[in-house]
This record gives sequence, structure tokens and C-alpha cells, in this order.
Amino acid sequence: MPSEPFILEICAGSARVTSCLQSFGLSASFGVDHKRQKNSGRVLVADLTSKEGQSLCWAWIKSPSCMGIFCAPPCGTCSRARGIPISLPNGRKIAGPQPLRTELMPDGVSRMSWLNRRRVQSANALYAFVTKVALYCLNIGLIVVIENPRSSLYWRTSFFAPLKRLLQYTAHQACAYGSERPK
Repeated sequence: MPSEPFILEICAGSARVTSCLQSFGLSASFGVDHKRQKNSGRVLVADLTSKEGQSLCWAWIKSPSCMGIFCAPPCGTCSRARGIPISLPNGRKIAGPQPLRTELMPDGVSRMSWLNRRRVQSANALYAFVTKVALYCLNIGLIVVIENPRSSLYWRTSFFAPLKRLLQYTAHQACAYGSERPK
């Protein structure tokens, strides 16, 4: 456990935010994700949909050196881009991935394949965990940042609802951290 102040990047992916925080002097900062991406910053691997992974993450968050969290919950099942036809190189269009959530059913549509249901359940477990962590951090005065694209249905889920009135909102472009597209 770091003795220097740090910010924990949850669902870190490539850990670009962690790398940025380190370059600004928060050298003990690190990310956590279910796998380590090639060429990523400092990422510790933990499955945050499991009790074991969540317990490990709680230990980091409850460290006296933790200043806050930056969360980037995955939006794959919440993406509004699902269902948009995909253009093939030959110009032909095919159906996009099945929408797994809608405005009216943001926690998951009623009809989907077993595999997609598992994906939604896994994402929902992660969203519930992120909410618990954020509420804890807000309650004790730690920094809380939750990133998610404006086009995501994550903001409409029942999991996000307890945070809705507790946070301030801003539009921020991840390209500042090396992303190649507006996010």
C-alpha cells in the first residue's frame, strides 16, 4: 500500500489518467482493471465484479493515503451506438450489435441472449460497486470523478440514481489523455 498520496483509477483500461496524475506529481497513483492492456500505465489486476476483487479495491480506497477515485465504468452494454448499422469496406451495411438497454429499460432489455444477459449482469454488478465506492468517498470527503460518454445509458440506470444529485457535471474530452476521438 503506498504511503504517498494517490488517486485510484477504477476501470482504468489503458490507465492514461493514472499516467497523467503521476506526471503531475501523484506518483503513487495507480489503476485497477480486470486485465492489463498492452502499453498501459500502472494497473493492478482485479475483477471488480467479484467479492475478492471488490475487497481488494476497498482496502486501497480505505488507505489513509487515498485522496480519491477516478472511475471510467465501461459503457459497452450502455452504448447508444448499439443497433446502428455497420458499413463494411465494400459499402454494404449490416446490423450493428443488439441494443441491450433503452431509455425505458436502462438496467437491461427484457429479451436478449444468455451471453448478452451475462454481459449486462456483469456490467450492472460493476455499476453497483462504483456507486457504493463513490457514495463512500463522497461521505468522507474524497475526490470522486466518474467518466462516461454523454451518449451512454449508464447515467439512466438505477445504479447511478443515488449519485445523480450529489455530483457536479462537466463536459470533458478524454483526448487530453491521448484518446484519438471525442469521448
